[in-house]
Amino acid sequence: MDALARLIHMARPQVGLDLRCQLSGAFELPHTAAPEGVAPFHLVLAGSCRIESSGGLLTARAGDFILFPRGGESRICDDGAQGAQGVTKMRRDGMLPLRRVGEFPGQYRRRHGGPSR
Repeated sequence: MDALARLIHMARPQVGLDLRCQLSGAFELPHTAAPEGVAPFHLVLAGSCRIESSGGLLTARAGDFILFPRGGESRICDDGAQGAQGVTKMRRDGMLPLRRVGEFPGQYRRRHGGPSR
């Protein structure tokens, strides 16, 4: 074990998930600075988005993990979608709150109790 791995092991960092987002169409979500000792992150599971922070602007794609070790402010926005910004809706989805922006196939049927395909 090298010195860095040993230091990380001794620090015993903890990871917690607090919110799951499903974003579609035009969106822009600001994130305020995190408290000291908290390093927020974004994990892109599908599609792409732009993330703006004090470090600049980057395009994140499926599989990208973006860590903000100093907890600074950031903004996530669509990757050039046209049209009006979607409405943000919050709900519980299993263990995590779910933030949804945009429309998703099958959303109407599931919300109203019908079968989804």
